[in-house]
Amino acid sequence: MKYSLPLIFFLLVSCYLETNKPLIIGEWEMVEWRIVSTGQEVKGRQMDFDFNADDTYKVDYGSQTETGEWRVAGNNLFTTEEGMAEKMVKILKINEDTLKFEMNRSGRLEHVTLVKE
Repeated sequence: MKYSLPLIFFLLVSCYLETNKPLIIGEWEMVEWRIVSTGQEVKGRQMDFDFNADDTYKVDYGSQTETGEWRVAGNNLFTTEEGMAEKMVKILKINEDTLKFEMNRSGRLEHVTLVKE
């Protein structure tokens, strides 16, 4: 009985950490990219994502692509490009058709909005 409470806590936390995962799976097209401090839109850039159920992903930047593995923990989305270090973005909004996240790019906060294709 003394192990019941920690086990229940672990199961609840595990379920919470996976809540956003089913919503993220799919193909996403970037519709907006803004610098938080100025509100300025980042133009001429592409960042379309494919998140697969097998925890792999692909990003199409237009002139190049990135592939690797992804995971969700709470309100954070982590991606690990093949052979590179893990990156994290904060999920600001997620539902069936919209994903908005905040990323720190070289010390500058930026918001990216994607819509499901």
